Amino acid sequence: MNYLKLYALFCIAVFLFSCKNGSKDQNAKRDSSPVSVEVIIAGQEDVKSSIEANETVISDDMIALHAEISGRITYLTISDGANVSECTLLAQINDADLQAELEQGKV
Repeated sequence: MNYLKLYALFCIAVFLFSCKNGSKDQNAKRDSSPVSVEVIIAGQEDVKSSIEANETVISDDMIALHAEISGRITYLTISDGANVSECTLLAQINDADLQAELEQGKV
């Protein structure tokens, strides 16, 4: 709204308020104290057209991966959220102990 419309609405409100009190006795009106009125100066402000909300998004198709053996992951071959095909190596687990046992068995 622009200032002219707000000013017009304010004038109409003051007029209606004065008409409502105009029907009272004129002598009582002279004896009463003045009425206090609150005034707010309207200003122009930009309004955001977007809304931010915190939410959790869950995919329709999800799987849970569980390692067959426990260990420390040393290398991930895929990025988070990437599509993978069947039989793709997803992660490398630290196998230093297994490699040492294999070498010992060869000796």
